[in-house]
Amino acid sequence: MRTAYRVLSTAVAVGAIFPVGLTPAHAADKVTAPVQVETAAWFWSAQVTGEIPETGVGYPAPVPTPASGVPAGGLPVAFKGDKDTDGTSKPDKETYLMWDVYFIPEGSYVDSFTFTLTLHPDAQQVSAPEVAVPGQPARGGQPPVVACVPDIGFGEAAGESFTLKPKDDCANQIFGTYDAATKSYTFDASTYAQDWVDGEVNNGLAIRNQDDEDDPFQLVFKGAADVKATIVYTPAEEEVVDPAPIDGGIVTPPLPPLPQTGSSGYVPQPVPQPVPQPAPQAPVVVQTRAPQPIVQAAATPLTASRGLSLLMWFAMIGGVLLLGTASLILGDPLEAAAGSRHRVRTTGRHRLNVPAGVPVRAPGTVRPRTV
Repeated sequence: MRTAYRVLSTAVAVGAIFPVGLTPAHAADKVTAPVQVETAAWFWSAQVTGEIPETGVGYPAPVPTPASGVPAGGLPVAFKGDKDTDGTSKPDKETYLMWDVYFIPEGSYVDSFTFTLTLHPDAQQVSAPEVAVPGQPARGGQPPVVACVPDIGFGEAAGESFTLKPKDDCANQIFGTYDAATKSYTFDASTYAQDWVDGEVNNGLAIRNQDDEDDPFQLVFKGAADVKATIVYTPAEEEVVDPAPIDGGIVTPPLPPLPQTGSSGYVPQPVPQPVPQPAPQAPVVVQTRAPQPIVQAAATPLTASRGLSLLMWFAMIGGVLLLGTASLILGDPLEAAAGSRHRVRTTGRHRLNVPAGVPVRAPGTVRPRTV
């Protein structure tokens, strides 16, 4: 019976700590939502704007956008084979996308954020054919496309100059996965989406060629409305906040917003607040007692003498009696000794214990010397 009771108690305690049949809140509260592109732009290296340095002469008129081979609304990524001074591959056309993730509560956990770019069916897709050389890696084929982080934001643009585009940070570039069946590239940007939800600046992503690309290509994707993006996140737990502070049982209402006058000399006036009134209290009832007569106890010889207790008086009297009794029994030893010496000097033979027949010398006489 005792063993069964212990087993049952242990099961109840474990069940209270780890409820059976409940799924973790992290998995149950996940939210899946589509994400729309907020801003889309693409830039073209062939476009030159501004003025020629030291001459003040404007550059030639911009190249017409149709000459790029990009249909209206399309989003291109192209590489012509040019290299930068550090040996990296310079893009010829580059697309920038920014998503609206502001509806996600700050502090939420982003489980995944993916977006898909589909090739435009009416655009000419240019890429080198795949060539396999024995003993060497294959060249050509479907070109890789990566997503990098721009250093600043951007606005709507179509075929604008590279002088207006942001710079790219490709240290942690994301490679898109190509799907031949749907002719699309899918990117997993969960890490960057988590940064945006946590409050970091959302500059979107740059879609471009990789830094070590060797084969020229041009891909054109459908427009921003056809970019499919999905985010899965777990909302942050909301904190419970009291509606208003309570002072003395009275709820203080929130202050109204201050009017905006647009002038720096405006001084906000304090809003009068209701003064808390003390709660009514019951009258205090004082309990009184009837006056009691004071009885003066008669003083006795033992209790009236300097406030000594009866026990103390008995002790003192007993001590005196004890000393008196001892003095009667023992007597005065000095007085007894003095009397004895007096008798020795004045008494006769029997007091001195002198045997009979021995003459006693009288005081003041000289004992005769015998020859």
